[in-house]
Amino acid sequence: MPDIPNANKNEPSYADSQTESGKWPEALKAFLGKVVEIPLACIHPNPDNPGPEITQEMVTDLAANISPLLSVLAAIRETTDVPMVGAGGVMTGRDAAAVLGAGAIAVQLGTALLCTPEAGTSGLHRQALLDARYPDTILTRAYSGRFARWLANRFALEHVGQAPRAYPEVHHLTRPLRAAAIQVGDASVPNLWAGTGWRQLTAEPAATIVRRIAADARSADF
Repeated sequence: MPDIPNANKNEPSYADSQTESGKWPEALKAFLGKVVEIPLACIHPNPDNPGPEITQEMVTDLAANISPLLSVLAAIRETTDVPMVGAGGVMTGRDAAAVLGAGAIAVQLGTALLCTPEAGTSGLHRQALLDARYPDTILTRAYSGRFARWLANRFALEHVGQAPRAYPEVHHLTRPLRAAAIQVGDASVPNLWAGTGWRQLTAEPAATIVRRIAADARSADF
C-alpha cells in the first residue's frame, strides 16, 4: 500500500502522523488484505473460477450489492473480531435486530432516510421513490462506472450492459446529462438511488424513523 499523498507539503500526512516511516503499519496491511479477500467467496458460487465479470479488484463494488449483509457479517466475523457496522437493506427494527444479532455493534441507515426532510435528495428523486413510478431496481455501472443500485428508469435499462468499469470517468461523462434532466424534471434519465427496501420509504423526519427502528429492534424477537 503506497504512502497517502499530502497536498500540503508543510504538514505531515495522516500516515506520517501514525508511523515514523510514513508507511501504513504492517498489521493494518495484513488486516485489510484479509477483509478484502472475504467477499469474493461470498458473492460468487464458484469463487475459484469467477469468470471475467467478478474479480478481486471489483469486490469492493460488488460485495455490498450482491451478497446478503448477514452472510458478509458472518464471513468477516470468522476472520476477525474487529467491530463491525452493518449497512445495506436495513429498513425496519427487525432488520436492525438481525444485523446486531449477526455481530455488528451498530447499524447504518441509507435508503431509509432518502425521503426525510433532512436529506439532500432532489425533489424529482423523492417523488420517483414515493410514487413508485419505476417498480424495480437495477444494479448497473451506467451512471458512474461503479456498480450501484438505482431505480430502473429508461437510462439505466438502456445502458445497463454498456457501461465500462471506469470510475470516475463515467461519472463525469454522465453528470451533465443527469443535471440537465433533473433541471427539466425528467426522471427517466438521472441516477435515482434506491436500496432493496425502497418500497418501505416514508417522508417522516429522520429522528422519527431512527427512533422507530431502534425501538422495534429492541423489542424484536430473535
